[in-house]
Amino acid sequence: MKGISLGFESPAGFSGADLVSPAQAAAAGALVDQQFKDGQPTEFRIHGVSGSDGPTMLQHPHVVQVAGKSPTAIYRRWAPGGRGRLSVPWPLEAYSWGGLTERPLAAASWIILTPFMLYNVAFFMLPSGQAKASVHRWARRMMRLLALAATAQFVNAAAIVLVSTIGWQNAPVRSGKPGWWIGWYTRLAVGPRVGVALAVVGIIVGALWLASMWTARRYEKREMNVTTEGDHHWELGKPGFWHGATIVARQRNLHVGAACALAALSVALLPTQYPVWRAVVASAAIIVLVLAVAATTTEAVDREHQLDHSGSSSRSNFRTVALAGALVLVTTALSSWWTVDQAVQPGLAPAMASTTRAILAAQVVLLLGLVITVWALRKSEQPQRVSGWAPFLGGWLTPLVCLIAVLLGGLLLAATNLAVARLFGYPSGVHLPAERPTSATLFVPDEAFAFAIGTVATFPALLLAVLMLWRTYRRTLRQLQERDQVRAWYPEAEQAPDDAAYRVARAWALASLTDRADALVAVVGLAWTLGVTAVEVVALLALPQVAVLSGVLDVLVTFGVGVSILTATVLVGVLRSTYANPGRRRGVGALWDVATFWPRATHPLAPPCYAEQAVPEIVDRVMLLTGEQSDYRAEPSGAGHPQPTVYPSPVLITGYSQGSLIAPAVLAQLPRRAITKVALLTLACPFRRLYGRAFPVYFSRDYAVELNKLLTGRWRNVVRRTDYIGSWICSPPQAPHQQPDPAAIDVACLDPPSLYPGPGGELSPIHYHSDWWQDPLAPVYAGQLIAQLDRS
Repeated sequence: MKGISLGFESPAGFSGADLVSPAQAAAAGALVDQQFKDGQPTEFRIHGVSGSDGPTMLQHPHVVQVAGKSPTAIYRRWAPGGRGRLSVPWPLEAYSWGGLTERPLAAASWIILTPFMLYNVAFFMLPSGQAKASVHRWARRMMRLLALAATAQFVNAAAIVLVSTIGWQNAPVRSGKPGWWIGWYTRLAVGPRVGVALAVVGIIVGALWLASMWTARRYEKREMNVTTEGDHHWELGKPGFWHGATIVARQRNLHVGAACALAALSVALLPTQYPVWRAVVASAAIIVLVLAVAATTTEAVDREHQLDHSGSSSRSNFRTVALAGALVLVTTALSSWWTVDQAVQPGLAPAMASTTRAILAAQVVLLLGLVITVWALRKSEQPQRVSGWAPFLGGWLTPLVCLIAVLLGGLLLAATNLAVARLFGYPSGVHLPAERPTSATLFVPDEAFAFAIGTVATFPALLLAVLMLWRTYRRTLRQLQERDQVRAWYPEAEQAPDDAAYRVARAWALASLTDRADALVAVVGLAWTLGVTAVEVVALLALPQVAVLSGVLDVLVTFGVGVSILTATVLVGVLRSTYANPGRRRGVGALWDVATFWPRATHPLAPPCYAEQAVPEIVDRVMLLTGEQSDYRAEPSGAGHPQPTVYPSPVLITGYSQGSLIAPAVLAQLPRRAITKVALLTLACPFRRLYGRAFPVYFSRDYAVELNKLLTGRWRNVVRRTDYIGSWICSPPQAPHQQPDPAAIDVACLDPPSLYPGPGGELSPIHYHSDWWQDPLAPVYAGQLIAQLDRS
């Protein structure tokens, strides 16, 4: 039987971060897994959010990297004294993917791109209706256009700050004597100032393009050496699902072209003494914009239609859009040095207010269109008759997440524009003046104030939502106590102290609130929308009552400026601490672990999908471990010392938290012949509780049932009732002391393990969603599955 090399990329290969190479460990008889019998099943562990290191996952002090492409790694155990007594007495391998979301610069900068990321997440939240294919196409089309509008919103915010506030209005001179670093700029005429500002906007767009290109090469270029075509029809198992490089490249060209054209148009519409030239440049920018919008509606950039089946002609055409947009921007920036009217023009740069309002109007129309298509999908959807699987908000999660993305993009616009204006002077709206204009007044679009002031509506909404959750928590806690459910869950706990049972009941009640988190998000999001709408209506209609309520308006505008400055300050602080602090970086990484699990389906400039590297990498590794693929590296080298080699065997995949979602995604990409050699153990798994209800097309109950059939009972999902993330999948588990159903997927785990206090009178710690590798019950269920694999 051909072996599997444990050398890093080659039999003698090693990682410089390790204390020893696999070859050295093998020569010394210290490579633990070589000392098990050939064919003994191997456990393959995948960690959850925020990452875990090799020693923690392998529960062993000495580990060595045997595979993985940086920043991922696959580890095995080694022991200086030989095998000895192991806490996990079977071959063990751990896959660490946390580095994909914890790079210092990436984890910090991606915070700014959160609105972009939400559009990609929302794409996979669409309900699983049985409507005509055209309805599904229109829903996806609306989402792609909303993502394109988000890029326009982002670039427009940069153009207002740089072109209007700093360039056109010459903001640095409003604060008195400008510093040496910007004094040269203020002495330029208005045309050169605007040209330089537009060039900086172009650099920002170029940076987004480069970041998207770089991440695509690192994350989305990974391909699997296996195909499941014809084996099953799971959405997660489609060929190309985790390889979206071509679609992302096409969309990226369209977004970059539209962004450059929009920025150029904002300058082309400035007053000029060369109207013919302005018409030419503006027309060119509009043509590029129209082409980008039209191409975004086509099936060539529809992920579901293409799934990476690309044609070189389409790719070339879309690259032309990006190049045309960049050419228009460069031409406009250069020509603005002499074409822009040199007369001093107070106030907001012409076209900035109308452009901002037009983008917001387009977003509103597209959101309404998305609501209509989602309504059509929901109308055709089969009612969910299985308790616990009902979609969040009845299937309306996609429009809500897109709405929140619009609001966050608007808040970013408000934070940057009002904070920069306040840095150099005093910000004022066009129809929402904070006070009588002075020489220090800097004008920004009213929408900046609308998004900032609108946040005031979120505070009472948040308070209301918290009160609703508190009421639910108290009611659940009371029911748990009345029925004495905690003691009934623990064996021989009739005499357990009341305070211990009460403490566990509180943990259970708190964990149950996750099932109602969608209501909190909906209440806050809709209240924020109403607040923004109210301020925008006042600005649009220029109501005469505004003059009467000028004092109130001054307070609101001041509040809006304060909110924006606070938002900008917090954002800068989070960026800085995230870059410098590994602990904070892991916390931010937890957000990306959840949100960037999904591919970039609608917004190519968003943070990348780490699963497009992780899933193919694990699929190939499992195929290798099970012997379904050969390892060319394991060929005899002719050397006289032992090689770091093990032999193929069945594999138990153990996933914890987010890893328990990566594991089913991996299984969906495995051929049937490989699945017969695999078992699955999921710990703290949000398959049903979060993903099944938020992404019903991809993590459905039908998929769970069919997967369990393919695994022929080799799947256990371990559940703690204190866990606020993970939960049961097919049915709530029975109490641990009751006779379990041998065919059940879901099994219970006590947390804490006992209701009786220790010698010091303290109850054992409650671990909630954490510390699963150390839980003594997890290896019990793993051992049962290993035994099943060994018998098969």
